[in-house]
Amino acid sequence: MDGMCPNIFYIIWGLILALNETTGMPVLTPCSDLKPLYLLNRVAPDRHHLPRGMEIAYDDEYLLHAYRFTSSTQSIHFPANEIFTKCDFFPEEFSILATVKIPKTSNNRRDECIFSLVPTLSNNIKLGLRLTKDKIVLDYSDHKTSLDEKKTVAYKNKKLFDGGWHTIIITVSGNTVTLTTDCQKTRTKRIDRIFPALLSTKDSEFHVANCHGAKHFSGLIKQLLILPGSDASKRACPSKTPSIPDFKPPYDGSPGEDNNIPGSLTTPVAQCTWRTTGKLWYDVHSKTLRVCYSGIWQPILQPPEQKPKQLDYIEWYQDLITPAPAIDLDVFRIPGEGLFMTMANYNDSRKTNQASVVYKWTKGTFRMYQLLTTHGAQSWEHFRIGKMFFIAVANYGSSRNEQTSSVIYRWHSKTKRFRIHQEILTWTARDIEHFKIDKEHYIAVANHAKGQENKINSIIYKWDKKMRKFRSIQEIPTVAAYDWTHFVLDGYHFLVVANAFNGVTTRIDSTLYVWQSGQFVQFQTFETTGATDWEHFRIGYDHYLAVANAFNYGPQNFENRDTYTCNSTIYKLNRVKKQFERYQTILTHSAIDWESFRIGDDHYLALSNAQNEPENSPSEKTSVIYRWRGVEKFVEERKLYTFPSTDWETFRTGGITYLVYANAKENISQLYKARLI
Repeated sequence: MDGMCPNIFYIIWGLILALNETTGMPVLTPCSDLKPLYLLNRVAPDRHHLPRGMEIAYDDEYLLHAYRFTSSTQSIHFPANEIFTKCDFFPEEFSILATVKIPKTSNNRRDECIFSLVPTLSNNIKLGLRLTKDKIVLDYSDHKTSLDEKKTVAYKNKKLFDGGWHTIIITVSGNTVTLTTDCQKTRTKRIDRIFPALLSTKDSEFHVANCHGAKHFSGLIKQLLILPGSDASKRACPSKTPSIPDFKPPYDGSPGEDNNIPGSLTTPVAQCTWRTTGKLWYDVHSKTLRVCYSGIWQPILQPPEQKPKQLDYIEWYQDLITPAPAIDLDVFRIPGEGLFMTMANYNDSRKTNQASVVYKWTKGTFRMYQLLTTHGAQSWEHFRIGKMFFIAVANYGSSRNEQTSSVIYRWHSKTKRFRIHQEILTWTARDIEHFKIDKEHYIAVANHAKGQENKINSIIYKWDKKMRKFRSIQEIPTVAAYDWTHFVLDGYHFLVVANAFNGVTTRIDSTLYVWQSGQFVQFQTFETTGATDWEHFRIGYDHYLAVANAFNYGPQNFENRDTYTCNSTIYKLNRVKKQFERYQTILTHSAIDWESFRIGDDHYLALSNAQNEPENSPSEKTSVIYRWRGVEKFVEERKLYTFPSTDWETFRTGGITYLVYANAKENISQLYKARLI
C-alpha cells in the first residue's frame, strides 16, 4: 500500500513546477540520488597537502588520528555546486554525522563552528552546526527566511564537553529535528520550518570548522558527513544484538575517501576490511568506541591499564646453533601440536645434501625437533589444505646447470613428523609462496636461473583435489627471481616478483601481477636494484609494498663502488590512480629481507643488512628496526648489532613478542625478546 501512495513532497513539488511553467519563471530541478557528502575529504583530498588552517593530529590518550584546526580556517571551504551538480536545492530530509573530541568547557569559550553552508558573498548561514558553552546548536533556514536572519534549535548536553570522543547525529525530517549522541541518548524537537524548505545551494559554499561570526572549532574531528535521508542514526548505531553495523556502499577510488558509510543492520556481523579501516562505531553493549583496524573492530576507549603496550627495548634471548648457515626461516603453529620453526640451512661451499632443521617451542625455547635433507635450501613456506598441514622448501641445488627437486612435506599426526608428500622439478629455486583464490590452493615457485641464463620462467601450480598434488598451470617470465609475495586488495589477488639480475645490470624491473580470468597478468612494474624481497603490509586504511634492494652492479655503477649500498624503497597505494607510488627510500647495505610487525598500535619494519656499512669496514653488521611516525614516515627506532642476517620473523607466544633472524654466514642464528612498557 505504501508504494502506491505518492509522497506528499512530490505532490507539492509538482504544483511548484506547474506554477513556474505558467508564470514563465525558471524551472529548478529537484535533487535526487545524492551521495553522502564527506566534508573532510572534500576540503582535504590529499592528506599530505592540507589546506591552511588544517593539520593531522594524533590523540595519544585514545590512540587515533584526527584533524585539528587553527585560526586560519577561513580557507577551508569548497563551492556547493561541486556536489549539487544536477540540482539547486539541499535535500529536504537529511542527517549530519560528526565524530568529535570537544575540549572541556571553559569560561572563555562561546561559539565554535563545526561546519556551515553560507552564500558566497554573504556572512549569513543557511545551514550550520556549532557549539556554545554547554549546547550544540543547529542553524537552519528555508526559502522564506531572509538573508539577514537564521533559525536555530539548541540541545543542552554537558556530557559532550568532557574532553572525550563523541558521535553526534542530527536528523531533520519535515518539521522535526532529532539529536542522537553516542548512539544512546535521543531527543526530538519541533522546529519552525516551511516544508518543503527549498533551501537553495546556488552561489553557496561549505565551510569546515568555521562560520562567519563564530570561532573556529578548537577540538578534533575524526569524521564529518552529511547524508541524504533521515535514517542516519538507525544506520550508524548498532543494536545490542548484533552490535556491529553493516557497511555496504562500494569504494569509488576517491583519495582518502571512506565511502563505506553505515548501512542497514540486515547482516548479523559486519566485516572489518581494508575498505572499512578507520571507521568508528560505538558499541552500545560494551559501551566502547571501536575502530576498524587491521581486520579487527578494536576498542579505543580503554581504561589506562588496558592501553596497548609500546616497545621499550630488545634483548637477546636464545642462540640457535644450526648444522649450516641459515638462509631463511619460517615460524608457524600446527593445530593441537604447538609452535614450530623451520630453517633453510645451506653452506654454498659444500655441494652435497645438507640437513635443514625443524625446531619446536618447548618450555620457553626452541629445541631441535627434526632434521630434513635439503638440496641448497633457500626458503620455507607453511600452509594448510583442509585438515592437512604442509611445509615446502625451495631448493637451489648444487649447480645452476642442473635441475633439482623442491619438496613439499606433510605433517603425519600419528608419527608427529614431516614426511615427503610431493617433489617438484625446479631450476635454482629461491622461493615458494602459497596463496588461496576462491577456495582453490596455489603455490608460486621463483626459479632463479638455468645455467648462464637468468631469464627463465617461474611457475604457478594449482592443487589438484583428486590427485592431491600440485600441477603446473602457468609460466611467468622472470629474471633471476628471488621472491614471490602474494596479497589481496579489495578482493583482487596480486603477486609481485623480485627480479635481481639480467646478466648485465641489477637495475631492472620487478613486476606486480593481478589475477584475471584464471591467470596472472601484468599490472605494474617497479625499477629495482638487485631485488631480493617484497613485503606487503597495511597501516590503517593504507596499503604499502617494501622492496629490499641488495646489489648495485652494472653501467649505472661503472666504477663498481659500494655495490652493496642501495636505496631500498617503500611504495604506497594511490587509490585514485590505482597504482603503487614511491613513498620513502631508505639507504640499506645489501638488504635481504623486510619484516613488518605491530606492537600495540605501533607499526614497525625490521630490515636485514647483510653487509657492513660502508663496505669492508671493520664495524659489526647491523639490522635496523624502523617505526612508522605518520607524516614523518618510517624513522629509525632501534639498531641491532647482529651477525649478517638474511631473514627476520616475528611471532608472539605467552603474551611476549619475539624476533628471530637467520644468519647466512655462520652456524648460529639468534632469537630476541621485545621488552614492552
